[in-house]
Amino acid sequence: MKRFTLASVLLALGWQQLCAQAPLRFTLDGLWGNVWSIDGSFSGRWLAAAAGFEHYDAGLLKVWDLNANALDTRFPDGTVDTATSVRFIPDTELLTVMGPVFPLTVYEYRADSPFLPSWRPLLRYQLFGEQVDVAPNFDAAAVVRVFGDVSLVRGVVVSSLGNYGRGARVAFSPDGALLAVVGARTGSGVVHLWRVSDRTLVGAWQTPDPCSAVGFSVDGQLLIVGDVNGVLRIWDLTTNASTAIQAHTRAISAVRTAPDDSFVATASLDGYVRLWNLPNLSLRGALNTGYAASLVGGGVLSLFISADGQYLYTGGTDGKMDRWRTADLQHDRVWTRSWTLHGFRTGTRDLWVDDGTRTLVYDENGNIMGQTSVRGTFSPDKRWVISGNRVVRVSDGQTVLTSADPLQGVFAPNSAFALLYDTRRTTAYRTDTWTPLWQRNAPLNLFHLQFSRDGSRFRENDRVYDTLTGTLLASYPAADLVALSESGLYAATAHTQNQTLVVKLYQVGNPTPLWTWQAPNPYEIDPEVLQFASSERHLLIGWRGFLLCFDTASGILVWDKLVPTNSWAGVKIQPRPNSSQLLIASRRGVELIDLTTGGTALTQFLFDSGGYVVLALEPSADGELLAISTEDSSVHVVQIPIPIGDVDGDGCVSDRDLLLTLFAFGQTDAPADLNADGVVNDADLLLVLFNFGRGC
Repeated sequence: MKRFTLASVLLALGWQQLCAQAPLRFTLDGLWGNVWSIDGSFSGRWLAAAAGFEHYDAGLLKVWDLNANALDTRFPDGTVDTATSVRFIPDTELLTVMGPVFPLTVYEYRADSPFLPSWRPLLRYQLFGEQVDVAPNFDAAAVVRVFGDVSLVRGVVVSSLGNYGRGARVAFSPDGALLAVVGARTGSGVVHLWRVSDRTLVGAWQTPDPCSAVGFSVDGQLLIVGDVNGVLRIWDLTTNASTAIQAHTRAISAVRTAPDDSFVATASLDGYVRLWNLPNLSLRGALNTGYAASLVGGGVLSLFISADGQYLYTGGTDGKMDRWRTADLQHDRVWTRSWTLHGFRTGTRDLWVDDGTRTLVYDENGNIMGQTSVRGTFSPDKRWVISGNRVVRVSDGQTVLTSADPLQGVFAPNSAFALLYDTRRTTAYRTDTWTPLWQRNAPLNLFHLQFSRDGSRFRENDRVYDTLTGTLLASYPAADLVALSESGLYAATAHTQNQTLVVKLYQVGNPTPLWTWQAPNPYEIDPEVLQFASSERHLLIGWRGFLLCFDTASGILVWDKLVPTNSWAGVKIQPRPNSSQLLIASRRGVELIDLTTGGTALTQFLFDSGGYVVLALEPSADGELLAISTEDSSVHVVQIPIPIGDVDGDGCVSDRDLLLTLFAFGQTDAPADLNADGVVNDADLLLVLFNFGRGC
């Protein structure tokens, strides 16, 4: 045996320090739908955005602490998930939030909260709408309702200013004395200027086309208006002189003035942001955001200029939110997207995600490795993708199969087989040749379909089939849930009958169960989760907040565990590959459970999902990284912190790990190569010895 050298000791200690890093590797921040509203605080510390599919749908609010460069989720009632408009009150750090189904609320960040630093509500009005603007010190607020009714709020008095048509917009002058309201009347545009103190109309202009954006210069002398045909107009309120230019080819969605009044930025549905010098409106610069241009629902929907004037923030469809430098209009940072998780490529740690436009590939530290314009349903090895009415080879973008109708489908875990449905029939394919194996004139239920690990068998609803021939092998019509084992040789069923939970295990093709287990079900709730784990050694059942684990060989209940939920909706369980551990994810985070005992392993960790439900878990092939997709469209990659020296992955560094290391000494490509230097040597043995007893 090699001698323990000082170098090997230092190597082991260095690896030990490396493995002590925080679980979170990187996050791709997400928003879903259209980013309708962006605003920042007076100090420059806070940034807020609200998004949703339509103004009248539930929205999603996010607030970032720019000083900490982190998302801030500390709202007293959890995430505000129905807001579509945000506005910080000028000269303060107070945040105003509103939506069609969320009342106008003013929040204050309280660092001295008796619980935790958080945003606490100060004021709440029973007013709802799609846009809000506020005067300094909240002397007044203006609300645009969904169908264009505009209201002015002062204290407890709410006054109607009339209807300005769908898409009306409002803006207060910097001193709060005036309120500008723009919109449409009988097909043309209208611009009204109201004195806030007595609600008197002090100015009225008509434009050829409906108006869609409004703002003031910082000194309050210029009124800036954009219309639905891309025309930008300014009025000098001291001389009443006006200037108009064709600024965009589509509707102007937002106008924002630089903090020093040197320029105004305009955002448009044509996908561009342009900067115009004030007051002559000469073009200063143009920025193509790349957001899809559209007459409605596309392009740039919202705009904000940072308090120091250094950055532009833009919002669009698919949760797109970006930061750009105002000095050169170059892209600075992707802020949010509607991320779709495709998972790790089989056998690697590179993560594939969709940003609403293309598919991006990230390494385990969040660095972009590559991208492809192909989007859709990928095979686990990421060689093939079902995209529209085609199946495409990812490496070169070549179409290998096409259909007259849109295709839906699913791949086997080893990517060897695919089942495709083209709205008329289901067809099974071998992916090495893309030749059809069989067809049937029936739809494919993607939500209740499961392959065996080698793809030779699959389960659809309560039936098990042979993949090569399409032959029906077994049917379990009485079951509420059916699960197929990894080998495809066994099927488990669970159902509630006469207030009794009944669980059965079958050998596929044999109608007589191998064993049956039953227990009273006083809640009369059907089982919600059923799956095999740890190479078919265990069977898991989720039921009314409980997780039950059976030994599949004997049918004995090994353990049961209470999960803090009344329903398994939004809770995900995932066996860790090549391990006797189980991942459970819910709103409170993610933890590791020992399948043999049901106890929480030493390697338990909680992942802060920000109050968002976990939708999907995708472990890397080695089980050391976990990609987590949450309902806000964010994707988080975390390191699963296993005990250092745990060779067999059972959560305990014991004699078994020591023996496995000794027996593998000198081997390459072995699990006992703990420091990943290519060979099992004395450095790996030291890691086991230094951590002996951890997790036991």
